[in-house]
Amino acid sequence: MEYNFSEIEKKWQNIWEKNNVFEASPNNNKKNYYENRVAKVKMINNRSKLNQFAFQVSNPVIVFFRNISLRILTKNKKFLESYLGKIYKN
Repeated sequence: MEYNFSEIEKKWQNIWEKNNVFEASPNNNKKNYYENRVAKVKMINNRSKLNQFAFQVSNPVIVFFRNISLRILTKNKKFLESYLGKIYKN
């Protein structure tokens, strides 16, 4: 059995051309991957700054007020959903 390269390739190329197999379909509804990535990195950097402020203190007075504010924030369901939810869902 011989393989007729030119016939078979021509057949498949016509099928591919008809169905636009190799056409790129632009998706304008979604943001660009890099824009999403930059937004996510900025969000993480902002949250890291907040975490660094909240947890990297050594003054006992500041630690006392930090602990009170963290207790209040963790009781606040809206804060937990917006702050922690965005970190762990994305």
